[in-house]
Amino acid sequence: MTASRGVGDIQRDLHRPSLRNVLVPLPPLDHQAAIAAYLAYANARIEKAIAAKRRLVRLLDEMDRSIDNNLAGAIDTRADSNSDIEWLGSIPPSWDAVPAKRLFVEVDRRSSTGSEGLLSLRMREGLVDANEFTETPIPSTDLVGYKIVRPGEIVMNRMRAAIGLFGVAKKEGLVSPDYSTLKVTRGVDPDFYLHLFKTDAAMAEFRRRSNGLGTGSSGFMRLYYEDFGPMSLPLPSIDEQRMVVRTIRRQRSETMPLRSRAQREVALLQEFRNRLVADVVTGQIDVRAIAASLPSTPEPGDDLGALTDDNLQELPREARIEHAASQ
Repeated sequence: MTASRGVGDIQRDLHRPSLRNVLVPLPPLDHQAAIAAYLAYANARIEKAIAAKRRLVRLLDEMDRSIDNNLAGAIDTRADSNSDIEWLGSIPPSWDAVPAKRLFVEVDRRSSTGSEGLLSLRMREGLVDANEFTETPIPSTDLVGYKIVRPGEIVMNRMRAAIGLFGVAKKEGLVSPDYSTLKVTRGVDPDFYLHLFKTDAAMAEFRRRSNGLGTGSSGFMRLYYEDFGPMSLPLPSIDEQRMVVRTIRRQRSETMPLRSRAQREVALLQEFRNRLVADVVTGQIDVRAIAASLPSTPEPGDDLGALTDDNLQELPREARIEHAASQ
């Protein structure tokens, strides 16, 4: 801050003449080399631990996708099918095949005040309060003309339907005018179809039915209701739909705590790294003796605990508990 100029705390630029006069610590050259060697070694081991946690999260994501992709099997994996849907394949004999427009009706209600509150459609969290993910809420005057969605309705990001970006509204709120809001008809559990729309087969069919320019994530492909409506969908009884949803939730309840814990551990490791760097480069921790005994690269099988046990006492109690639990 002392070397920057500007208005307030936001629009500030680095002021080079002031920067030249800022005092900085200058340890001896051998001490600088020891710090650099120690932090390079520590960072490599921390990155290895973070990578392992992220691999676990990816594995859990794959397990969740597998659960969704086996949606039909959640009801009856032994019965022979007497019906099929071209893009999905065989379905249990008790299920009907009907066009999407019989199950979902597109509605277009617009806000005249923008006071209903903005909802954010996110891949994992679904349709949630946008204020949970932004520090600068959008004023209501900017939300006039946004679409109103009501509890139990499905929201589709038309531009990203091919990657399964759908959500079910739990409360009334506003969504982007470019989204589709779908009211479900009688005998439809929206959560069942939310899982269906996230299957690999459904996403591939959405991609085939989308229109626009370009391909892949860089393209501007949209799935319009006119193309979505004729799409053939499976229709189990409402009891079977709810049974599938309960089964999926039960299976996912086993992966959710593991994912949450792994994500917390990644955040704690990143926090620890920042704290460690700050303490070492400011001389709070003398690492010269440690650096002198370090190999040039981490040994295979090294873990974070052996390097950081002494310094872990500097972290909050929660961080120490999480680290100990991960060993």
